[in-house]
Amino acid sequence: FDSKALQVRWYFEYSSDWNLLEGPREGQSQAYAYGREGRLAVLDHPMDLRIHTSSAFRMAQVISTVPKLTVQVYQADDLSRHELTGYGFCHLPMVSGTHDIEIVCWRPFGTWYERLSSKFIGG
Repeated sequence: FDSKALQVRWYFEYSSDWNLLEGPREGQSQAYAYGREGRLAVLDHPMDLRIHTSSAFRMAQVISTVPKLTVQVYQADDLSRHELTGYGFCHLPMVSGTHDIEIVCWRPFGTWYERLSSKFIGG
């Protein structure tokens, strides 16, 4: 991302085969991550979630029903305006414990007019 100040809003998605036992289903990072050009912006925001399913064998066969973590990345510009700068998702690990997860993010490229407009007025 080009921005110096990034914030993440996250949401856990899962099918009706899963039950949320403990923890929030959605939230956002508490502070901005500040990265330098060409470097990763590390948010290091812990998320504690306990989910349960009674059909684990079937879940291993059908990847589309494995719970996902969906993220939206927002940036703050020099005028403190927040705008969506990317989004992505990853499947949750199917074993308990602590995990470091990297999520590849993307955003629509837009037309030349939309890109020019975003340079001057944001969006």
